Amino acid sequence: MVMKQHKSIAAILVLLLLVQFLSFPSIPILQYQKAYAEEAQPDTLAPTAPSDLVSLSKTQSTVELSWSGSLDNICVTEYDVYSRVTVIASVYGTSYTVAGLTPGTKYDFMVKARDAAGNISESSNLLSVTTLASVAVPTNIIATAVSSSEITVSWSAVDGASGYDIEVDGSVVGQPRDFMRYKIIQTFI
Repeated sequence: MVMKQHKSIAAILVLLLLVQFLSFPSIPILQYQKAYAEEAQPDTLAPTAPSDLVSLSKTQSTVELSWSGSLDNICVTEYDVYSRVTVIASVYGTSYTVAGLTPGTKYDFMVKARDAAGNISESSNLLSVTTLASVAVPTNIIATAVSSSEITVSWSAVDGASGYDIEVDGSVVGQPRDFMRYKIIQTFI
């Protein structure tokens, strides 16, 4: 019985809507067209510019970038990372590590936000970063056996070096900082 009542009520509602449409055919259509036109307005507002672009770390061949996110009237969908004027990556978050860089080279970076409609923000601040220089290898390395378990190693200084790592079989055994001579005492087989 309840099912028949629901079907009857639904049928009555459909008939009422049909009568309203036949009596005033243009009104619902105009309202629909107006609502559709309002919804169909294209998104022309660009996101705000990303800010506070910084380098969190750098190596000889990488630079880790981070920035504060942008705001948009709909939604920011991605960030374009630029090296000068060239987009080098598009990312979804607010950080990116640039890889494959040349040691001791200055790079200029900036970031722009993009929304779903393709609107692009103004640039973030310009950030200049110089990758770390290549590590020079000491020259004139001389190893002199003092005994069966002691070797003295000496070398020519490297300009700009703040210290040296002495390795034996891939393990660091010493780290002299201000001289170019080091005595290794170890059992050598």
